[in-house]
Amino acid sequence: IRGASTDAAGSIDDMSGAVDELTRIAVNVAAAMEEQSVSVATIAESVANAATLADNGQQAIAGVSGSAEQARGAALDVARRAQDLWRKSERLENEIGRFLEEVRAA
Repeated sequence: IRGASTDAAGSIDDMSGAVDELTRIAVNVAAAMEEQSVSVATIAESVANAATLADNGQQAIAGVSGSAEQARGAALDVARRAQDLWRKSERLENEIGRFLEEVRAA
């Protein structure tokens, strides 16, 4: 009986050691899973920030494009007005020339 009790106590000690080892492994796995969870959350936050920055960049490009189109329209308007002014100045120069000829002839 003593031998059996000693053997049983040794087996219980072995099982206790195995349970302790399994507990240590479970704690390590839980810690690794927590680290992985934090890493995944950080990556998700970085992806969200990148998406926001990309959207902001797209909006800025759209704004620049709109401003460029407005500038192009203004430049075309200035060119049309300059051409119109040039034609008017030519007409005025011709009219002044005729007037001066009439004054000299009179």
